Amino acid sequence: MAASAESRHPVVRIEALGAGGPSSEALRLELKARLEEGLGIERIHTLRALADHEVRVAAPFIALRIKSPRFDALELEERRSLFHALAILAPARAESLAIEVLDQKKLLSLGSHEETRAIAAVTLGEVGRTEAALESLAHHAERRLGNSDRVRQAAERALALVQTRLTSDGRTE
Repeated sequence: MAASAESRHPVVRIEALGAGGPSSEALRLELKARLEEGLGIERIHTLRALADHEVRVAAPFIALRIKSPRFDALELEERRSLFHALAILAPARAESLAIEVLDQKKLLSLGSHEETRAIAAVTLGEVGRTEAALESLAHHAERRLGNSDRVRQAAERALALVQTRLTSDGRTE
């Protein structure tokens, strides 16, 4: 395991460090280096690898990155990749965080924040399995004031997906 922690492959290092538990300082530093520093494209590649290899120990760090006040400043593809990775690694956490982000309205909302809210709606369409997800999407799909067209349309599409999923699971009429 010690040799894996020294690997030149970031995902192998993260997996090895995660074996020491998610509170490991070395793991925290490695994830910080991979998810917060360097070029955006490198961070996106790391996120895709973490999702592809289902490195679940990274989920709490990804959630913290999404909750960061600087999240809206990231490139659109990186924000999508963060939500996608969290949806793969911790679907229930992705659902609750997507509801939280979708419900965040700002008095003076920038385009990037509306993009983020639309990504949150899309994520709910992918992983939403609760009545809370259904209610949040229904609210944002119908309400025009306070939502951009991008958010409303994303919420409409996601609402249809969640309704279909819940109906097929026998959880709603």
